[in-house]
Amino acid sequence: MAGIASYGAYIPLYRMSRPEIQKAWDSMMPIPGEKAVASYDEDSITMAVAAARDCLTGIDRQQIDRLYFASTTSPYKEKQAASVVAGALGLSKGTLTMDFGGSLRAGTNALRAAMDAVEAGSARGVLVACGETRLGAPNGDKEMSFGDGAAAVLVANSGIAVNIEGSVSVFQEFVLMGIGEVKFSDGIFQFQDTYGKGLNGNGHLMHPGNVINHAVNQKSG
Repeated sequence: MAGIASYGAYIPLYRMSRPEIQKAWDSMMPIPGEKAVASYDEDSITMAVAAARDCLTGIDRQQIDRLYFASTTSPYKEKQAASVVAGALGLSKGTLTMDFGGSLRAGTNALRAAMDAVEAGSARGVLVACGETRLGAPNGDKEMSFGDGAAAVLVANSGIAVNIEGSVSVFQEFVLMGIGEVKFSDGIFQFQDTYGKGLNGNGHLMHPGNVINHAVNQKSG
């Protein structure tokens, strides 16, 4: 049976005070505490490496057959990031490396794929390393809440510390309001895309008809 044999984490040293962010924007969104901020030479890959090293403390790396890297903020557009992580960890050249991204499910998808691989017998151990450096819109609530960090887990068929009893996945192609789904968006984008477009140069609301004419004139001009 497959399970989690080890885990690790990494949180950057630097912190940003949320009250300072609120003060800089003269914002009305008071959120206490602070958030972790990556240094100038850190990104999702370097933090994933740090978390993976923590995860592999005291573990023979020869038992790792695969490495899955998951992130929505990979510094590379095309180059595989998992191979960089594997190289930094000194894993065998024959280690199968894969990237998971493009969705907030990237981390859980990688974990599910690791579980399936170990349970199927195609891998003895799969290291899943995740790192994120997501940025929220300026003066938005996500700028307050998003912090940087990384985590890693080793999925194996022996030395299991945590059993995963099961999982379930549900997809919804379109998010519709009023039928129970949660709409997730940054308030600053909502302001810029809707209310903000209805303001004239003096900051006053325009008539809906004038908003349309103003948008047409901007496009044609």
